[in-house]
This record gives sequence, C-alpha cells and structure tokens, in this order.
Amino acid sequence: AEPAPAPGDPPYGASPGRAGELRDELRVEALEDGRVRIARWVHRPGTGTWELQEAAPMLPAERFAEALESAVRRGVFATT
Repeated sequence: AEPAPAPGDPPYGASPGRAGELRDELRVEALEDGRVRIARWVHRPGTGTWELQEAAPMLPAERFAEALESAVRRGVFATT
C-alpha cells in the first residue's frame, strides 16, 4: 500500500537545515509533467518567503536520504 499524506503536510519531502539565521530545505517534489525535482530552498530572515536556488545542491548524502524518505512518507511518488 502506498502511504497517504497526512492532512496539512506539504506536497513535498524535505530535509531541513540551518546555517546561522539562514534556514534551508532540501526538497523532493513531484512536477506536473511526471518528473521529480530535488532542489534546495532558502528562507532568508525577515522575508517570510522561501526562494528556490538554481544551483545544484551540494549537501551531505544524509540530507538527500532524509528528503527522499520524507517524500515517500508524504506520498510524493504515489501513482494514481
């Protein structure tokens, strides 16, 4: 059985991180055309918004594993 996302869960899997006041998330999200995007999003203090980083994420393997596990739990890869 495929997992069902819990109510209120975001539609992506994430591995949160922090560097000083800067918060970031490595996110795994399904795109409309059937592809999957793995990207780093950054939240700058005082802005209230998340920004997609265009550069390829260079993070420890554990962050990728955590983001992928989160995506599976949230049903990002579920087929309908």
